[in-house]
Amino acid sequence: MKKIFELLDRIFYALSAVLLGGMVIIIFLQVITRLMQISLTWTTEITQYMFVWVTFIGGYIGARKGRHIGVEFFQNMFPAPIKKGMSFVAWSLASFYYGLVLYYCINLWPKLGMQLTPILKWPMNIVYSGMMIGLLSMSLYFLYFAFSFIIPTKNDTGEVKV
Repeated sequence: MKKIFELLDRIFYALSAVLLGGMVIIIFLQVITRLMQISLTWTTEITQYMFVWVTFIGGYIGARKGRHIGVEFFQNMFPAPIKKGMSFVAWSLASFYYGLVLYYCINLWPKLGMQLTPILKWPMNIVYSGMMIGLLSMSLYFLYFAFSFIIPTKNDTGEVKV
């Protein structure tokens, strides 16, 4: 499972770099064309959609790096076994939440396919597929991370880590 998440890491890092780089180039193009009194209408719309993708792809990257906000004040008051149980519950609930939002996105998928973006005339489900990819990956990672608190694993030296 660890290898799968490492592969996803590489893919999402590359994808976020391409999306952010593309956004910078397109916005720069918009600035240059406005200085020449030309208005490119599609640039604003496409950068907004790229931003949606970057947000949810970045959400997964943030989850993998442990950068999501959490409240551990009460957790730190308890002994280690109870802390592990509380961590399992917290990460499981986070996984459930992302899975629930994903479920509703999947239910809306056919309706989104009928709706087109105003300028580019793309189906809206293309825009929201970035959200679904991010939600799925975060939900799976949080579930994996939750179980890491209760299932013993082996570290690099072969010793069992509890």
